[in-house]
Amino acid sequence: MGRRQPGGVMRMLRALVTIAAMLVAGRTRLSAQTVVGTAVFPDSATPVQSAIVQATNARGSIVTSTLTGRHGEFTIRFASPGTYSLRLLRIGFRPTKGPTLSFAAGATDTVRIIFSGEPIALAAVNVRERETCRVNADTGLAVARVWEEARKAMLTTQLNGGGAPLYAEWIEYDRTTDSSARIVRQQQVRTSRNPTTHAFKSLSAATLDEKGYIVVDGDVVTYYAPDADALLSDAFVSGHCFHLEPSPNGSAGLIGVSFQPNRSHRDNRDIEGTLFVDRATAELRWLEFRYTNMPDA
Repeated sequence: MGRRQPGGVMRMLRALVTIAAMLVAGRTRLSAQTVVGTAVFPDSATPVQSAIVQATNARGSIVTSTLTGRHGEFTIRFASPGTYSLRLLRIGFRPTKGPTLSFAAGATDTVRIIFSGEPIALAAVNVRERETCRVNADTGLAVARVWEEARKAMLTTQLNGGGAPLYAEWIEYDRTTDSSARIVRQQQVRTSRNPTTHAFKSLSAATLDEKGYIVVDGDVVTYYAPDADALLSDAFVSGHCFHLEPSPNGSAGLIGVSFQPNRSHRDNRDIEGTLFVDRATAELRWLEFRYTNMPDA
């Protein structure tokens, strides 16, 4: 009987460790609580594409969100057993209430959500000089309705980050100014256009809330812009007040929801601006913003 070589023993041990790891990973995936669903229009045949499916826990807090696919399909995995409620969000329509599901460990359920198709009537929203520092979709305030539609659009782009890239164009200015920063001595402008899934990535919402949108480090001043993650955060909403804004000149079909730093943030280097939404379709058209408490330069 021949002697087994040490190298062969080590290879066999590595193979056994690899198989064990694969089995553990497989059990971990199988133990996840999963819901596989489809969203359809009231005819029960036409799929609802690119709609947001949100899952909330028993306390009403959002646990996770996903987008429906080409055939209205979606899959949600929950980290722990429990009771979760689903709802379907689509730009221009009121939320559709889905089923409430209770999961034991490793359970899988299949659901179908029938889209209610009840439209949001932004065309009837009147612009009034009313400011609110708490935006909640359940308050019934007109400003909350417009803000919620803008949020749906931002959340859709956020969830669709792994899809087909968009094409973004960057214009970069490199300027040399005089000591007063009022006269431009020299300037270079560079333009580029490339495919991307995100035009830019900002700092985290918590960092922007703590340090501000303008950071001065010696003779370097850095201006940060908010991305969808920052605008969707609780920190942004809690730090700003909101009111409705009439459509700008030449854009009669729009309605805006403006934001400004609230009293606790008015001394910070923050941002104020407006998100403009189409009255007819509730689609988000553009965001414009300005910096507050800017350095002298």
